[in-house]
Amino acid sequence: MRRTLFDQIVKPLGLTRAQWWALANLSRHETEGMIQSDLARLMKVGKVTVGGLIERHEASGQVERRPDAADRRLKRLFITDRGYEVIAQMGALRDELNAVILKGLPREQVRLTEVVMQTMKDNMRHALGDLEDDVLANPDH
Repeated sequence: MRRTLFDQIVKPLGLTRAQWWALANLSRHETEGMIQSDLARLMKVGKVTVGGLIERHEASGQVERRPDAADRRLKRLFITDRGYEVIAQMGALRDELNAVILKGLPREQVRLTEVVMQTMKDNMRHALGDLEDDVLANPDH
C-alpha cells in the first residue's frame, strides 16, 4: 500500500515506480556510477528493461552515461544535477507520506517496529543464505 501511495504522489513528477526505483538505486552509487547490467541485477529485471528506463531518464536529463575508466567498452550510469533535483523532490514527498502513514503513532512505537522488522528481515536473509548454502553443498537435491 505504501508503494501504491508513493506511486500516486510521484505521478506529478512524471515518474513510474520503475523509474523512481532506478534513480533511488543509482543514488546509492553516486561516486562510481553503475554499469547497466549491475543495475538490472539489483532491480531484478532484464537489461533491456533497464535500458528503456535509462533512455527515458537520459531524455529527461536525469541520468547520463559515461565511459568506464578501466574499460572504455562499458558505460557507467550517473545521476545528473537534474536527476538529483528529482531525487530531492522524491525525498520531500516520501517525508510527507511517512508523516501521513505514521500519524498518531508515538516515536517509541515506531522505533520498536523498526527494530522488530529489521530483525525479521535479518532472520529471512539468514534463512535464505542457509538455503543457498545447502543447495551449493548438495547440488543433487
